[in-house]
Amino acid sequence: RQFMGDPAAIIAPTMCPDDEPAILNPMFKGYRYHYTGLHHGPTGFPTEDAEICDRLIKRLFNKVEAHEDEIESYEEYLLDDAEYLVIAYGSTALAAREAVNRLREEGVKIGMFRPITLFPAPDKKMKELQERFGNKVYMAELNMGQYVEAFERASGMHRDEFVTHFKANGRP
Repeated sequence: RQFMGDPAAIIAPTMCPDDEPAILNPMFKGYRYHYTGLHHGPTGFPTEDAEICDRLIKRLFNKVEAHEDEIESYEEYLLDDAEYLVIAYGSTALAAREAVNRLREEGVKIGMFRPITLFPAPDKKMKELQERFGNKVYMAELNMGQYVEAFERASGMHRDEFVTHFKANGRP
């Protein structure tokens, strides 16, 4: 294989620490990059080598787990005195916020939790919310309930123990 730079100077993502981001060689400085969603070996090109692929996936997960507290992001809306909880994210959260506002005008003490990062899920916060609200939780998703599994895992509840609404017809 031909490298425009010094091949001995190449730092491959496969050689970085398990809990740190990969350090890539400078772009446009003699190194070639091949960007895909595939696993890449020490030369930067795709590989199907089982050991390399396994290490790369584990490194990515370790990196996320090591920095969860820095990555997680969420919004709490009108939860201070809430007796009921709505969980919604993405575009669904806009409709949920409007519903919370309207229900508040009618005297219902309801608030909303909006996960901003979906992975890693804010597990500690969702467990805390489940302990506070019990089964007075309503989860709305504009899909078939993929994120409800994150709440189930974090809270220890099953989707039959709280209210869900899934919609997947492409219309908000």
